[in-house]
Amino acid sequence: MISIIIPTYNRGNYLYKSIRKITTYMDKFNRNYEVIIVLDGGNKETKDAILYLCNDIKTVRGIILKDRVGQQNATLA
Repeated sequence: MISIIIPTYNRGNYLYKSIRKITTYMDKFNRNYEVIIVLDGGNKETKDAILYLCNDIKTVRGIILKDRVGQQNATLA
């Protein structure tokens, strides 16, 4: 399985388009994959976007961190 990890902070409006591009590209290959979006603190708009994408696309997973921990720690989460 291939795991694509995307740490994000206040980028809800960009997630929809970016995740659609990634999943469209990855669906061309006959490989199992997952896209993990990690919200590093952030606003409600970004959290709502992650929850929507998780419900809409079966290969998308979301991790919502309560506090901002920085990109490296969010990636490791």
